[in-house]
Amino acid sequence: SKALVVRHKLMQAKLIGFLKGPQAVYREYPSSDKSLYGRYARAIAAFRSGNIRTALPITDSLIKDMPKYPYFWELKGQALLENGQASQAIKPLRTAAKQLPNSGLIGIMLGQAYLNAGGNANAKAALKVLKRARRSENDQPRLHVLLATAYGRLNNIAMAELETAEAAILVGDKKLAGQKIKNALKGLKRGSPEWIRANDILNISRRKS
Repeated sequence: SKALVVRHKLMQAKLIGFLKGPQAVYREYPSSDKSLYGRYARAIAAFRSGNIRTALPITDSLIKDMPKYPYFWELKGQALLENGQASQAIKPLRTAAKQLPNSGLIGIMLGQAYLNAGGNANAKAALKVLKRARRSENDQPRLHVLLATAYGRLNNIAMAELETAEAAILVGDKKLAGQKIKNALKGLKRGSPEWIRANDILNISRRKS
């Protein structure tokens, strides 16, 4: 179908934009190519080169043409976030997350934007979206590092230590995981799901292989 062809070509443009250098992107999609695919690839190439002034207007033109395509909103948010404009990144990433609610990766990026923007309200918002992202991205160390940061900002030290331990165990750092989990257990309610999770991590950290 026409819709599937469009999605396929957009995915091709995304892959080329992210995986090839700017020169290769412009050879494949020269500036004379005004298609969605050409603009998408060039916007990604510009963003990856640090040229956000070029990337954002192109991305805005893509959003104007296809406002319900979540990955254009994601690109805008990512470009802003990675260029130190976290507060401005929240709105486009929130739109992307709303359009694609089951994407844990977009949720992680939105959580990071909230945390980078600072403030307790944003830390609470980050915690909410990061917890949702756990459904599909629980094996991602970065998710647990961000959760630890959110809990720490909200002064929930036991949960911050638990999430830090979980991130450590995922990257194979059993020593750090063991240290953090002992701290976490001091503040977790005995028998709670978090306490059970902490004991599982403690047992893993003690294994020799």
